[in-house]
Amino acid sequence: ASGHLLGFQAGLDVWRGSFLPGHHDATGVYFAYGNSDVDVNGLVTNAAATAYVPSSTGTLNLNAYSGGAYWTHYGPGGWYVDAVLQGTYYDGNATTQNARLPVSGSGILTSLEAGYPFALPLGPAFVLEPQAQLIWQHVGLNEANDGLGPVDPGSTSGVSGRLGVRGQWTIDRANGQVWQPYVRANLWRDWGAQATTTYSGVDQVPLSQQATRMDVAAGFTAKLDTRMRVYGQFGYQFSVNSSASGQRRGVWGDVGVRCAW
Repeated sequence: ASGHLLGFQAGLDVWRGSFLPGHHDATGVYFAYGNSDVDVNGLVTNAAATAYVPSSTGTLNLNAYSGGAYWTHYGPGGWYVDAVLQGTYYDGNATTQNARLPVSGSGILTSLEAGYPFALPLGPAFVLEPQAQLIWQHVGLNEANDGLGPVDPGSTSGVSGRLGVRGQWTIDRANGQVWQPYVRANLWRDWGAQATTTYSGVDQVPLSQQATRMDVAAGFTAKLDTRMRVYGQFGYQFSVNSSASGQRRGVWGDVGVRCAW
């Protein structure tokens, strides 16, 4: 499978304050929209007729509309704890050469993340930040008809854990711009995410997403003025061990713009 993901997010800090000397907190809300467009290649049912050469078997276009709230606590020395609660509505279409399945559903996600940066003499204002994160997510998709019969994608819940490290440099330029190149690495582990898609109420196809994976990336953020920031990164992800759902690997990149008022 190959595809792309596009999206935007807008949010607002609704409260900023401090309960203890040297500490400060921020809480806020946000809205996000994302679109995923994926092409799938594989072996058709009669693989021998195509000489076992993978061909286009379908597409998936999915929209996600999310709303959430967050709370971030910053402590002395720059350490932080960040909590997020988010709800999402999904809609889109999955297609093959002979069928089209409308996709709709909802999901909920919670995340708790912590990090502690400390300075090292490895370049201009270099900071190394170990991080840890725990995510719980539930997704439920509605039963629909693809023109050939009913299809029930089912629902799934699971937990993902992340241990990571991020190294960042800060470069202050004479024109007032601030550039921050960085490198990072993360080790991920997924638990419990299993779903079963049922066709015509009889045929079942199980899906298991329990795996250990790692990603490495390099990127930058740049503060161009008091309101405008740009960012970009490029990374590689791969499975650390085999699982029932097979190997996972891929490259990815993203670029973006952030405006503040």
